[in-house]
Amino acid sequence: MFTFAVMKKIPLCSFYPIHPSQAMPMDVVSTESFRDFLYENPAYRTNYFSIYLITEGEEMLEVNGVKERVQPGVIVTSRPGEMWVWQQHTHLEGSYLYFTEDFICSFFNDSQFLDHFSFFRNGRATSFFHLDKERFLHLLDLQKRMEKEVTGGIGDQHVLRAMVYEVLALLEREVNIASSAQPKEVFARKIPTRGEEYYISQFQQLASTYFITEHQVEFYASRLFITSNYLNKIVRQSLGKSTKQYLAQLLMNESKRLLSYTTLSVNEIARELHLEPAYFVKWFRQGNGVTPLQYRKGG
Repeated sequence: MFTFAVMKKIPLCSFYPIHPSQAMPMDVVSTESFRDFLYENPAYRTNYFSIYLITEGEEMLEVNGVKERVQPGVIVTSRPGEMWVWQQHTHLEGSYLYFTEDFICSFFNDSQFLDHFSFFRNGRATSFFHLDKERFLHLLDLQKRMEKEVTGGIGDQHVLRAMVYEVLALLEREVNIASSAQPKEVFARKIPTRGEEYYISQFQQLASTYFITEHQVEFYASRLFITSNYLNKIVRQSLGKSTKQYLAQLLMNESKRLLSYTTLSVNEIARELHLEPAYFVKWFRQGNGVTPLQYRKGG
């Protein structure tokens, strides 16, 4: 299921179908099929989209910087570049659907197609979703049918793509229903227009790709063909922080992941983040009240 090169950095798991007969950029597997990998590498990033339906076990799981104690009935989603952190020797079981962006977006001729689903959007509040038993079992049945389609040697790409889309559409509907049932929070921020939503979505996607190497607002504004002032304005109105603050938060989260899950030295982490080591230590301490080494040691 995964390709992995041993490094002292956080490994990146690239898409690779576990079923030998499967040539398409999608697959559905059980947790058991990649448990040996998890035992050796409980923390990793992926380069594909995934939907994980948990059927057995109860323990902590972290995805995209959010930790939650999961149990049967929980659905976990992730997009390329996001990090998973499992418990050592995890006992979780479930159905794991994963696929590349091209598998869906090329068919719909829309490079932003998957951004229309709230559970895949950059900057979403959580990757964990709770449905009632009937709806969860409906989605689980769909994924099991997909797995049979693949393992049965048929693997019709049109049928499988339609089934993946059905999972996406049903999950989006249920997430929206669950969200609408929650008490509404009053926001002081301005609701973005359609054009602003497009720029914000594009900015978040660019930021998730380039935030380590590109720290200046001007880079993102130029890629979007808008001014830095306009980008700052709509990001602050929609996300409640400036563009630079948003980028700094991504960088800070990454520095914490590198401190927690790698053996890189502080100087190596600074260089990894394209920061001067002395500046990195000062910047980290200002943001967290402890030095990077103190943070690593749990201080």
